[in-house]
Amino acid sequence: MKFNKQIILGSLVPSLFILSGCSNEAESINELVGEMNTQSTVVIDELNNVTQLEGEIQTAFSDTLKNDEKLTTLVDKSSPVFETIQNREDGIEEIEANIDTMGEITSKLKEIELSEIDTSVILSYIDATDTVVSTVYEYIEQYRSVLVEERSYFESLTGEEASYQTFSEGVEEINSLHLSLQESYAAIDDQLENFYIEESNLTNTVDELLNEE
Repeated sequence: MKFNKQIILGSLVPSLFILSGCSNEAESINELVGEMNTQSTVVIDELNNVTQLEGEIQTAFSDTLKNDEKLTTLVDKSSPVFETIQNREDGIEEIEANIDTMGEITSKLKEIELSEIDTSVILSYIDATDTVVSTVYEYIEQYRSVLVEERSYFESLTGEEASYQTFSEGVEEINSLHLSLQESYAAIDDQLENFYIEESNLTNTVDELLNEE
């Protein structure tokens, strides 16, 4: 998985310019880009967190099989596997909340009447943001489907007709779904990198404009 790279990317995010005496246009853009940067950082942190939590489910399942031969904790939902699912659901909700906010900030940027800022620079930034937002929304829906499948799988193991085939086929299906998620991770990774490049271009443009005043 590539999201360790995102932690490094965080250190490359350009510092945002806090300048006085600048035009309302530049001030508005600076403020909104700063808000966007904050939200994107939280999204990256939560994406990394959800990814790291995936590693806990195998341990949780192994502990359940070892300590609960009758699998009663799968029936009453007290098995730690359900906690790992819930923790990731919470992470996904946090990602969605911040992506919603990024979309709202983009809408505000689109409403600014430009007279001094190079239109192409801000439009490139908005396009990069829209791409990230759209792809992360797709990831959210995809991940929620995976969590539904995981929960259903663990519940199916307690059924009267559960067999080794139930066990093995379920594992294969879940592994396949997680492979698809990895492709989404890679796409988001690339798009975030481009997003920060466009952010840097925009903040540099604003800075140059303000230095001319």
